[in-house]
Amino acid sequence: MRPPARVSRWDFSGQVVVVTGASGCVGRAIALDLLQAGAQVAWVDREVERSRRALARLAGGQRHSILIRADISRKASVRAMAARVLDCFGQIDMLVNDAGGARPHAFGRAFARPGVAKRA
Repeated sequence: MRPPARVSRWDFSGQVVVVTGASGCVGRAIALDLLQAGAQVAWVDREVERSRRALARLAGGQRHSILIRADISRKASVRAMAARVLDCFGQIDMLVNDAGGARPHAFGRAFARPGVAKRA
């Protein structure tokens, strides 16, 4: 059974959003709502199978999404994730951190450098 279609009151058209913890209940709901609001979404988690199943049920959602396996407690993993998002979408407009156990400094350093959040 599919959940009822929801109409978003937000418009994220043209925005690229990274959602960490996207395989969890809250992260998955946020990622799905952002897709329905027009965003391109990077689903980030250490385990991506639940995200893959959620996307399979959503018609057309796959073309506006990428699944990235990453451990956000590791700086190198965060940098690799950010590089992949930039390669696929060319920009990062927003970060939703729903992953547990995150180390704030990993994101701060990876996203604070000039030129990291947008490809020329």
